[in-house]
Amino acid sequence: MHHALLLRPGACDSGSPHLSLAGRAAVREVLRRVGLEGPLLEPTAIVSAPSPACVQTAELAASALDYLGAVAVLPGLVAPSPAEVVLRGLVGHDVLIVVADEPFLSSLGAAIAGRPSFPTHTPGQASLFDGRSPVGYWRAGASMQQLLLA
Repeated sequence: MHHALLLRPGACDSGSPHLSLAGRAAVREVLRRVGLEGPLLEPTAIVSAPSPACVQTAELAASALDYLGAVAVLPGLVAPSPAEVVLRGLVGHDVLIVVADEPFLSSLGAAIAGRPSFPTHTPGQASLFDGRSPVGYWRAGASMQQLLLA
């Protein structure tokens, strides 16, 4: 895996499993910033947890990154699935986009980085890895921040 982008869905309206208008706007903004500030990402796969908000976010990512393939919905991208096991099934992709929610997403980040833990993603946040090295993260309203792990 050359690059991995971990993306948490944006906010949902209370009681709804779908992205709110604000949640969609946050995801679009973060993906726009990824395109402007990050390396050129040409995904070889986009995978999503099965929740409606995750699938919507994955479709927004596919559109923003000009990905023409199908988004793969993987039931294992949710807690309590062991992230290390899931990661073994994903490593064959050169540029991988993973859309999931917490706490699974931070567990996957830890597995990629080979660390015991990884910072929790806020709604709409994206974190970029170059191989197994965390590079940085984006949140709505902010440019890329370096991802420093102690």
